[in-house]
Amino acid sequence: MLRLGLLGHPLAHSFSSSLFSCLNKRFGLPVNYENFDIPAEKVGEFFNFAIENLDGFNITVPYKIKPFEFPELFTFDEAAIEIGAINVVRCSPDGLKGYNTDYVGFIKPIEDRAIRTALVFGAGGAARAVIYSLSGKKVLLFNRTREHAEEITKRFKNVIIVKDIQEAMEKADLIVNATTLGLNGEEFYPLREIEIDGLSGKLFYDLIYNPPITDFLKFGIEHGAEVINGFKMLMYQAIENIKIWAGKNLEREVFECSKSLQPVSHMENIL
Repeated sequence: MLRLGLLGHPLAHSFSSSLFSCLNKRFGLPVNYENFDIPAEKVGEFFNFAIENLDGFNITVPYKIKPFEFPELFTFDEAAIEIGAINVVRCSPDGLKGYNTDYVGFIKPIEDRAIRTALVFGAGGAARAVIYSLSGKKVLLFNRTREHAEEITKRFKNVIIVKDIQEAMEKADLIVNATTLGLNGEEFYPLREIEIDGLSGKLFYDLIYNPPITDFLKFGIEHGAEVINGFKMLMYQAIENIKIWAGKNLEREVFECSKSLQPVSHMENIL
């Protein structure tokens, strides 16, 4: 039995434990998946606990960059190093190995879509994975803390920091919310402060999947854009995580289980 889990804070929004419970019950994946809602000052203790007690774990906000503060405990794969953020870890008595599968999860649902320019809100670990997946595309970045945005431009050469959201949206084919704004149902104020004409032909992509329709997506719908939330991203990165932990490709099984988890059925095929 694989003992796995999710590290983050808070975790009430997460569907991960329900997904792995389904995979265990319906398809016999030998896994026990727990939520580890850990305060920031206890994260180091959790990493040491994981070495002795877990086979692997996911990392979600706000700790995706935290493993780099513990080089004595971690090694990292190439993508994780380039992105500078971790969302999945494999444990062994020798230590922890960090990976990033968010970038695969993000791009898979839209890989057939023609994208020239993207506008990304946010500069945290999730935004880094998004930008990495958009290598070769022009990325316009808006973040309320300029210092964090500047760190992104040092890591990724295809990124330009923008101040004028309205102008950036007019240029972008893809508009991405890679922040936690909307996770608690709050208004996406950067967009609600601007006036803009129709956005037909553009895609609004919110990495949040619970709630399924955030204010960010509502704005897109109101202005004629296509929208997608982060539910399929969650499924695709889970498929990659299972390959890392169990060496199995369970794509069919994951999407079978996703049917019982889908928060709003019409979001499943919204593209």
